[in-house]
Amino acid sequence: QCSSLVDLVYFITMFKPGIRPGLLSSAIICFLVIDYIRKRKVFIKSWIDAVVVLYIIYNIFSILWYFVSGASMLIFVREFSNSMLPAFFYFFGVRDDFSNKRFYSNTLRALVFSFFVGFVLFIQLPYFYRFYLSTIDGIGGTDPVLLEVFYRSIFGLTITSSLSGIGILLSYDKIYSNKGKKGKIELIICIVALVLTFRRSGLYVGIVSILILNYLSFMKYNLLKYRYLFLEVLAVIVAILLLNRSYPDFLPIIIDRISMLEDAFQRQESWKSGIKNMNNHLFGDGLGIYGHKAVNESVNIIPDGNYFRMYAEIGIFGLLLFLSIIFSSLSKGFKNIRRNYLELGIILTISIQAIGSDVFSFMLISPLLWYSVGRLQQHYNR
Repeated sequence: QCSSLVDLVYFITMFKPGIRPGLLSSAIICFLVIDYIRKRKVFIKSWIDAVVVLYIIYNIFSILWYFVSGASMLIFVREFSNSMLPAFFYFFGVRDDFSNKRFYSNTLRALVFSFFVGFVLFIQLPYFYRFYLSTIDGIGGTDPVLLEVFYRSIFGLTITSSLSGIGILLSYDKIYSNKGKKGKIELIICIVALVLTFRRSGLYVGIVSILILNYLSFMKYNLLKYRYLFLEVLAVIVAILLLNRSYPDFLPIIIDRISMLEDAFQRQESWKSGIKNMNNHLFGDGLGIYGHKAVNESVNIIPDGNYFRMYAEIGIFGLLLFLSIIFSSLSKGFKNIRRNYLELGIILTISIQAIGSDVFSFMLISPLLWYSVGRLQQHYNR
């Protein structure tokens, strides 16, 4: 229900740009957190619960560095609402019923609907849609030429790329759960959305995810019958032939984007520059101080490299806390891949994309990460 409500706000924002979907998302999360605390007084039941609580508290106290630097507190508030409020989704995942997958199914339903609407708008490119994207994605204008290459749905380019990759995982899970009877349409929509974004990180992760999921489902665990693999390969061949016939330049562009791996490392100069300007390597200079929220107040930002930015903002100590949570969850998840493949896939997808994108700071993505981490912990406890 919350996913659908956020989707609705994004649609309204296209017509009323003054509405801020991030503000509503923060309000929803705050409501959920307050309701959780009211109903369940015990937060900490394991050591990883304690580490998550410590990580949240640690980030709260990083506001103290703002008093030292004199930077605007609004930067901290915005960054905290985007990257740290969603951390409470860990507790929703770790306390949720083991068999309850409504969070995932509702998320997939909202994503598919958003992508479909995005396809319609992407084809037509009405002015209100161009103005909306120029506002949220900073593309520099409303000229259709600026928007007709990369598919952004209603979320923006980077978020759409990440969410479509996650949508592929959720679609596969639906296919497995229904023995191949449901989920194929959702899978096709998510794959098309991912490909049309032309994002390198999304394409890499998407291709690897599909290959691994096929290996697990057809060869290792026999989750699906081989006729579905035949149909999948046939569909890929037909799609390639049709694309090559109708749009001969499309496939070469995709191949070029995938092969441009070295270009992804050109950002390392901005990473080095930002880290060189940080003052406190142990505890960092304050949550959000080097992020996009500070772009109007500082030239020392670290764009498109979440781990480097986290190191600069919350220091070695904060980064190690975060990595301990992620690695601990992954190590537990890999002990039973057949049961935990979905959570493992979501965590790895987001974590890998964070090398070159600020996906941990996106309010539409971060809850999925923390909820999956909580689910893995719950699986391990059982």
